[in-house]
Amino acid sequence: MTERCQRGFTLIELIMVIVIMGVLAMVAAPRIFDSGDFYARGFHDETLALLRYAQKTAIAQRRTVCVTVSAAAPASATLSIASATSGACDTALVSPNQSCTVSGLGSTACITAREGISYTTTPAALTSLTFNGLGQPNARVTLQVATLAGAAGNPIVVEAETGYVHD
Repeated sequence: MTERCQRGFTLIELIMVIVIMGVLAMVAAPRIFDSGDFYARGFHDETLALLRYAQKTAIAQRRTVCVTVSAAAPASATLSIASATSGACDTALVSPNQSCTVSGLGSTACITAREGISYTTTPAALTSLTFNGLGQPNARVTLQVATLAGAAGNPIVVEAETGYVHD
């Protein structure tokens, strides 16, 4: 007599796979289809790059560079540089990547978040930050990129003494 070798899955195994897939779909699907966290992380990285660009430009040109921050959703930040004669930030600072038009400045370096992404700042009422010709900021600043659902990512810190921008 020869035995027949049957191959396949038992009914219990199939049901367990379906239950596990259902649990994963309930937990993972909302995270996958909510792109707000991905956009917040991207905006976090753009903010980090913009602040570093502002500091490096201040050092390279030995002039004051101003970063103007709008914390309300959608968050934004723009750069301007002091003209050689006035000392006030009244000249547009052109970015190698992205520029936008700001009244009074013209085409200047800026970033704008998607709808629903905002900044949380420390100090709380922060609207601008300046880097002097040595790259030092006027104060220690912390920026946190936030979504409607809550905070996303690490805070961005600008050190007071050195101007070092990190997260």
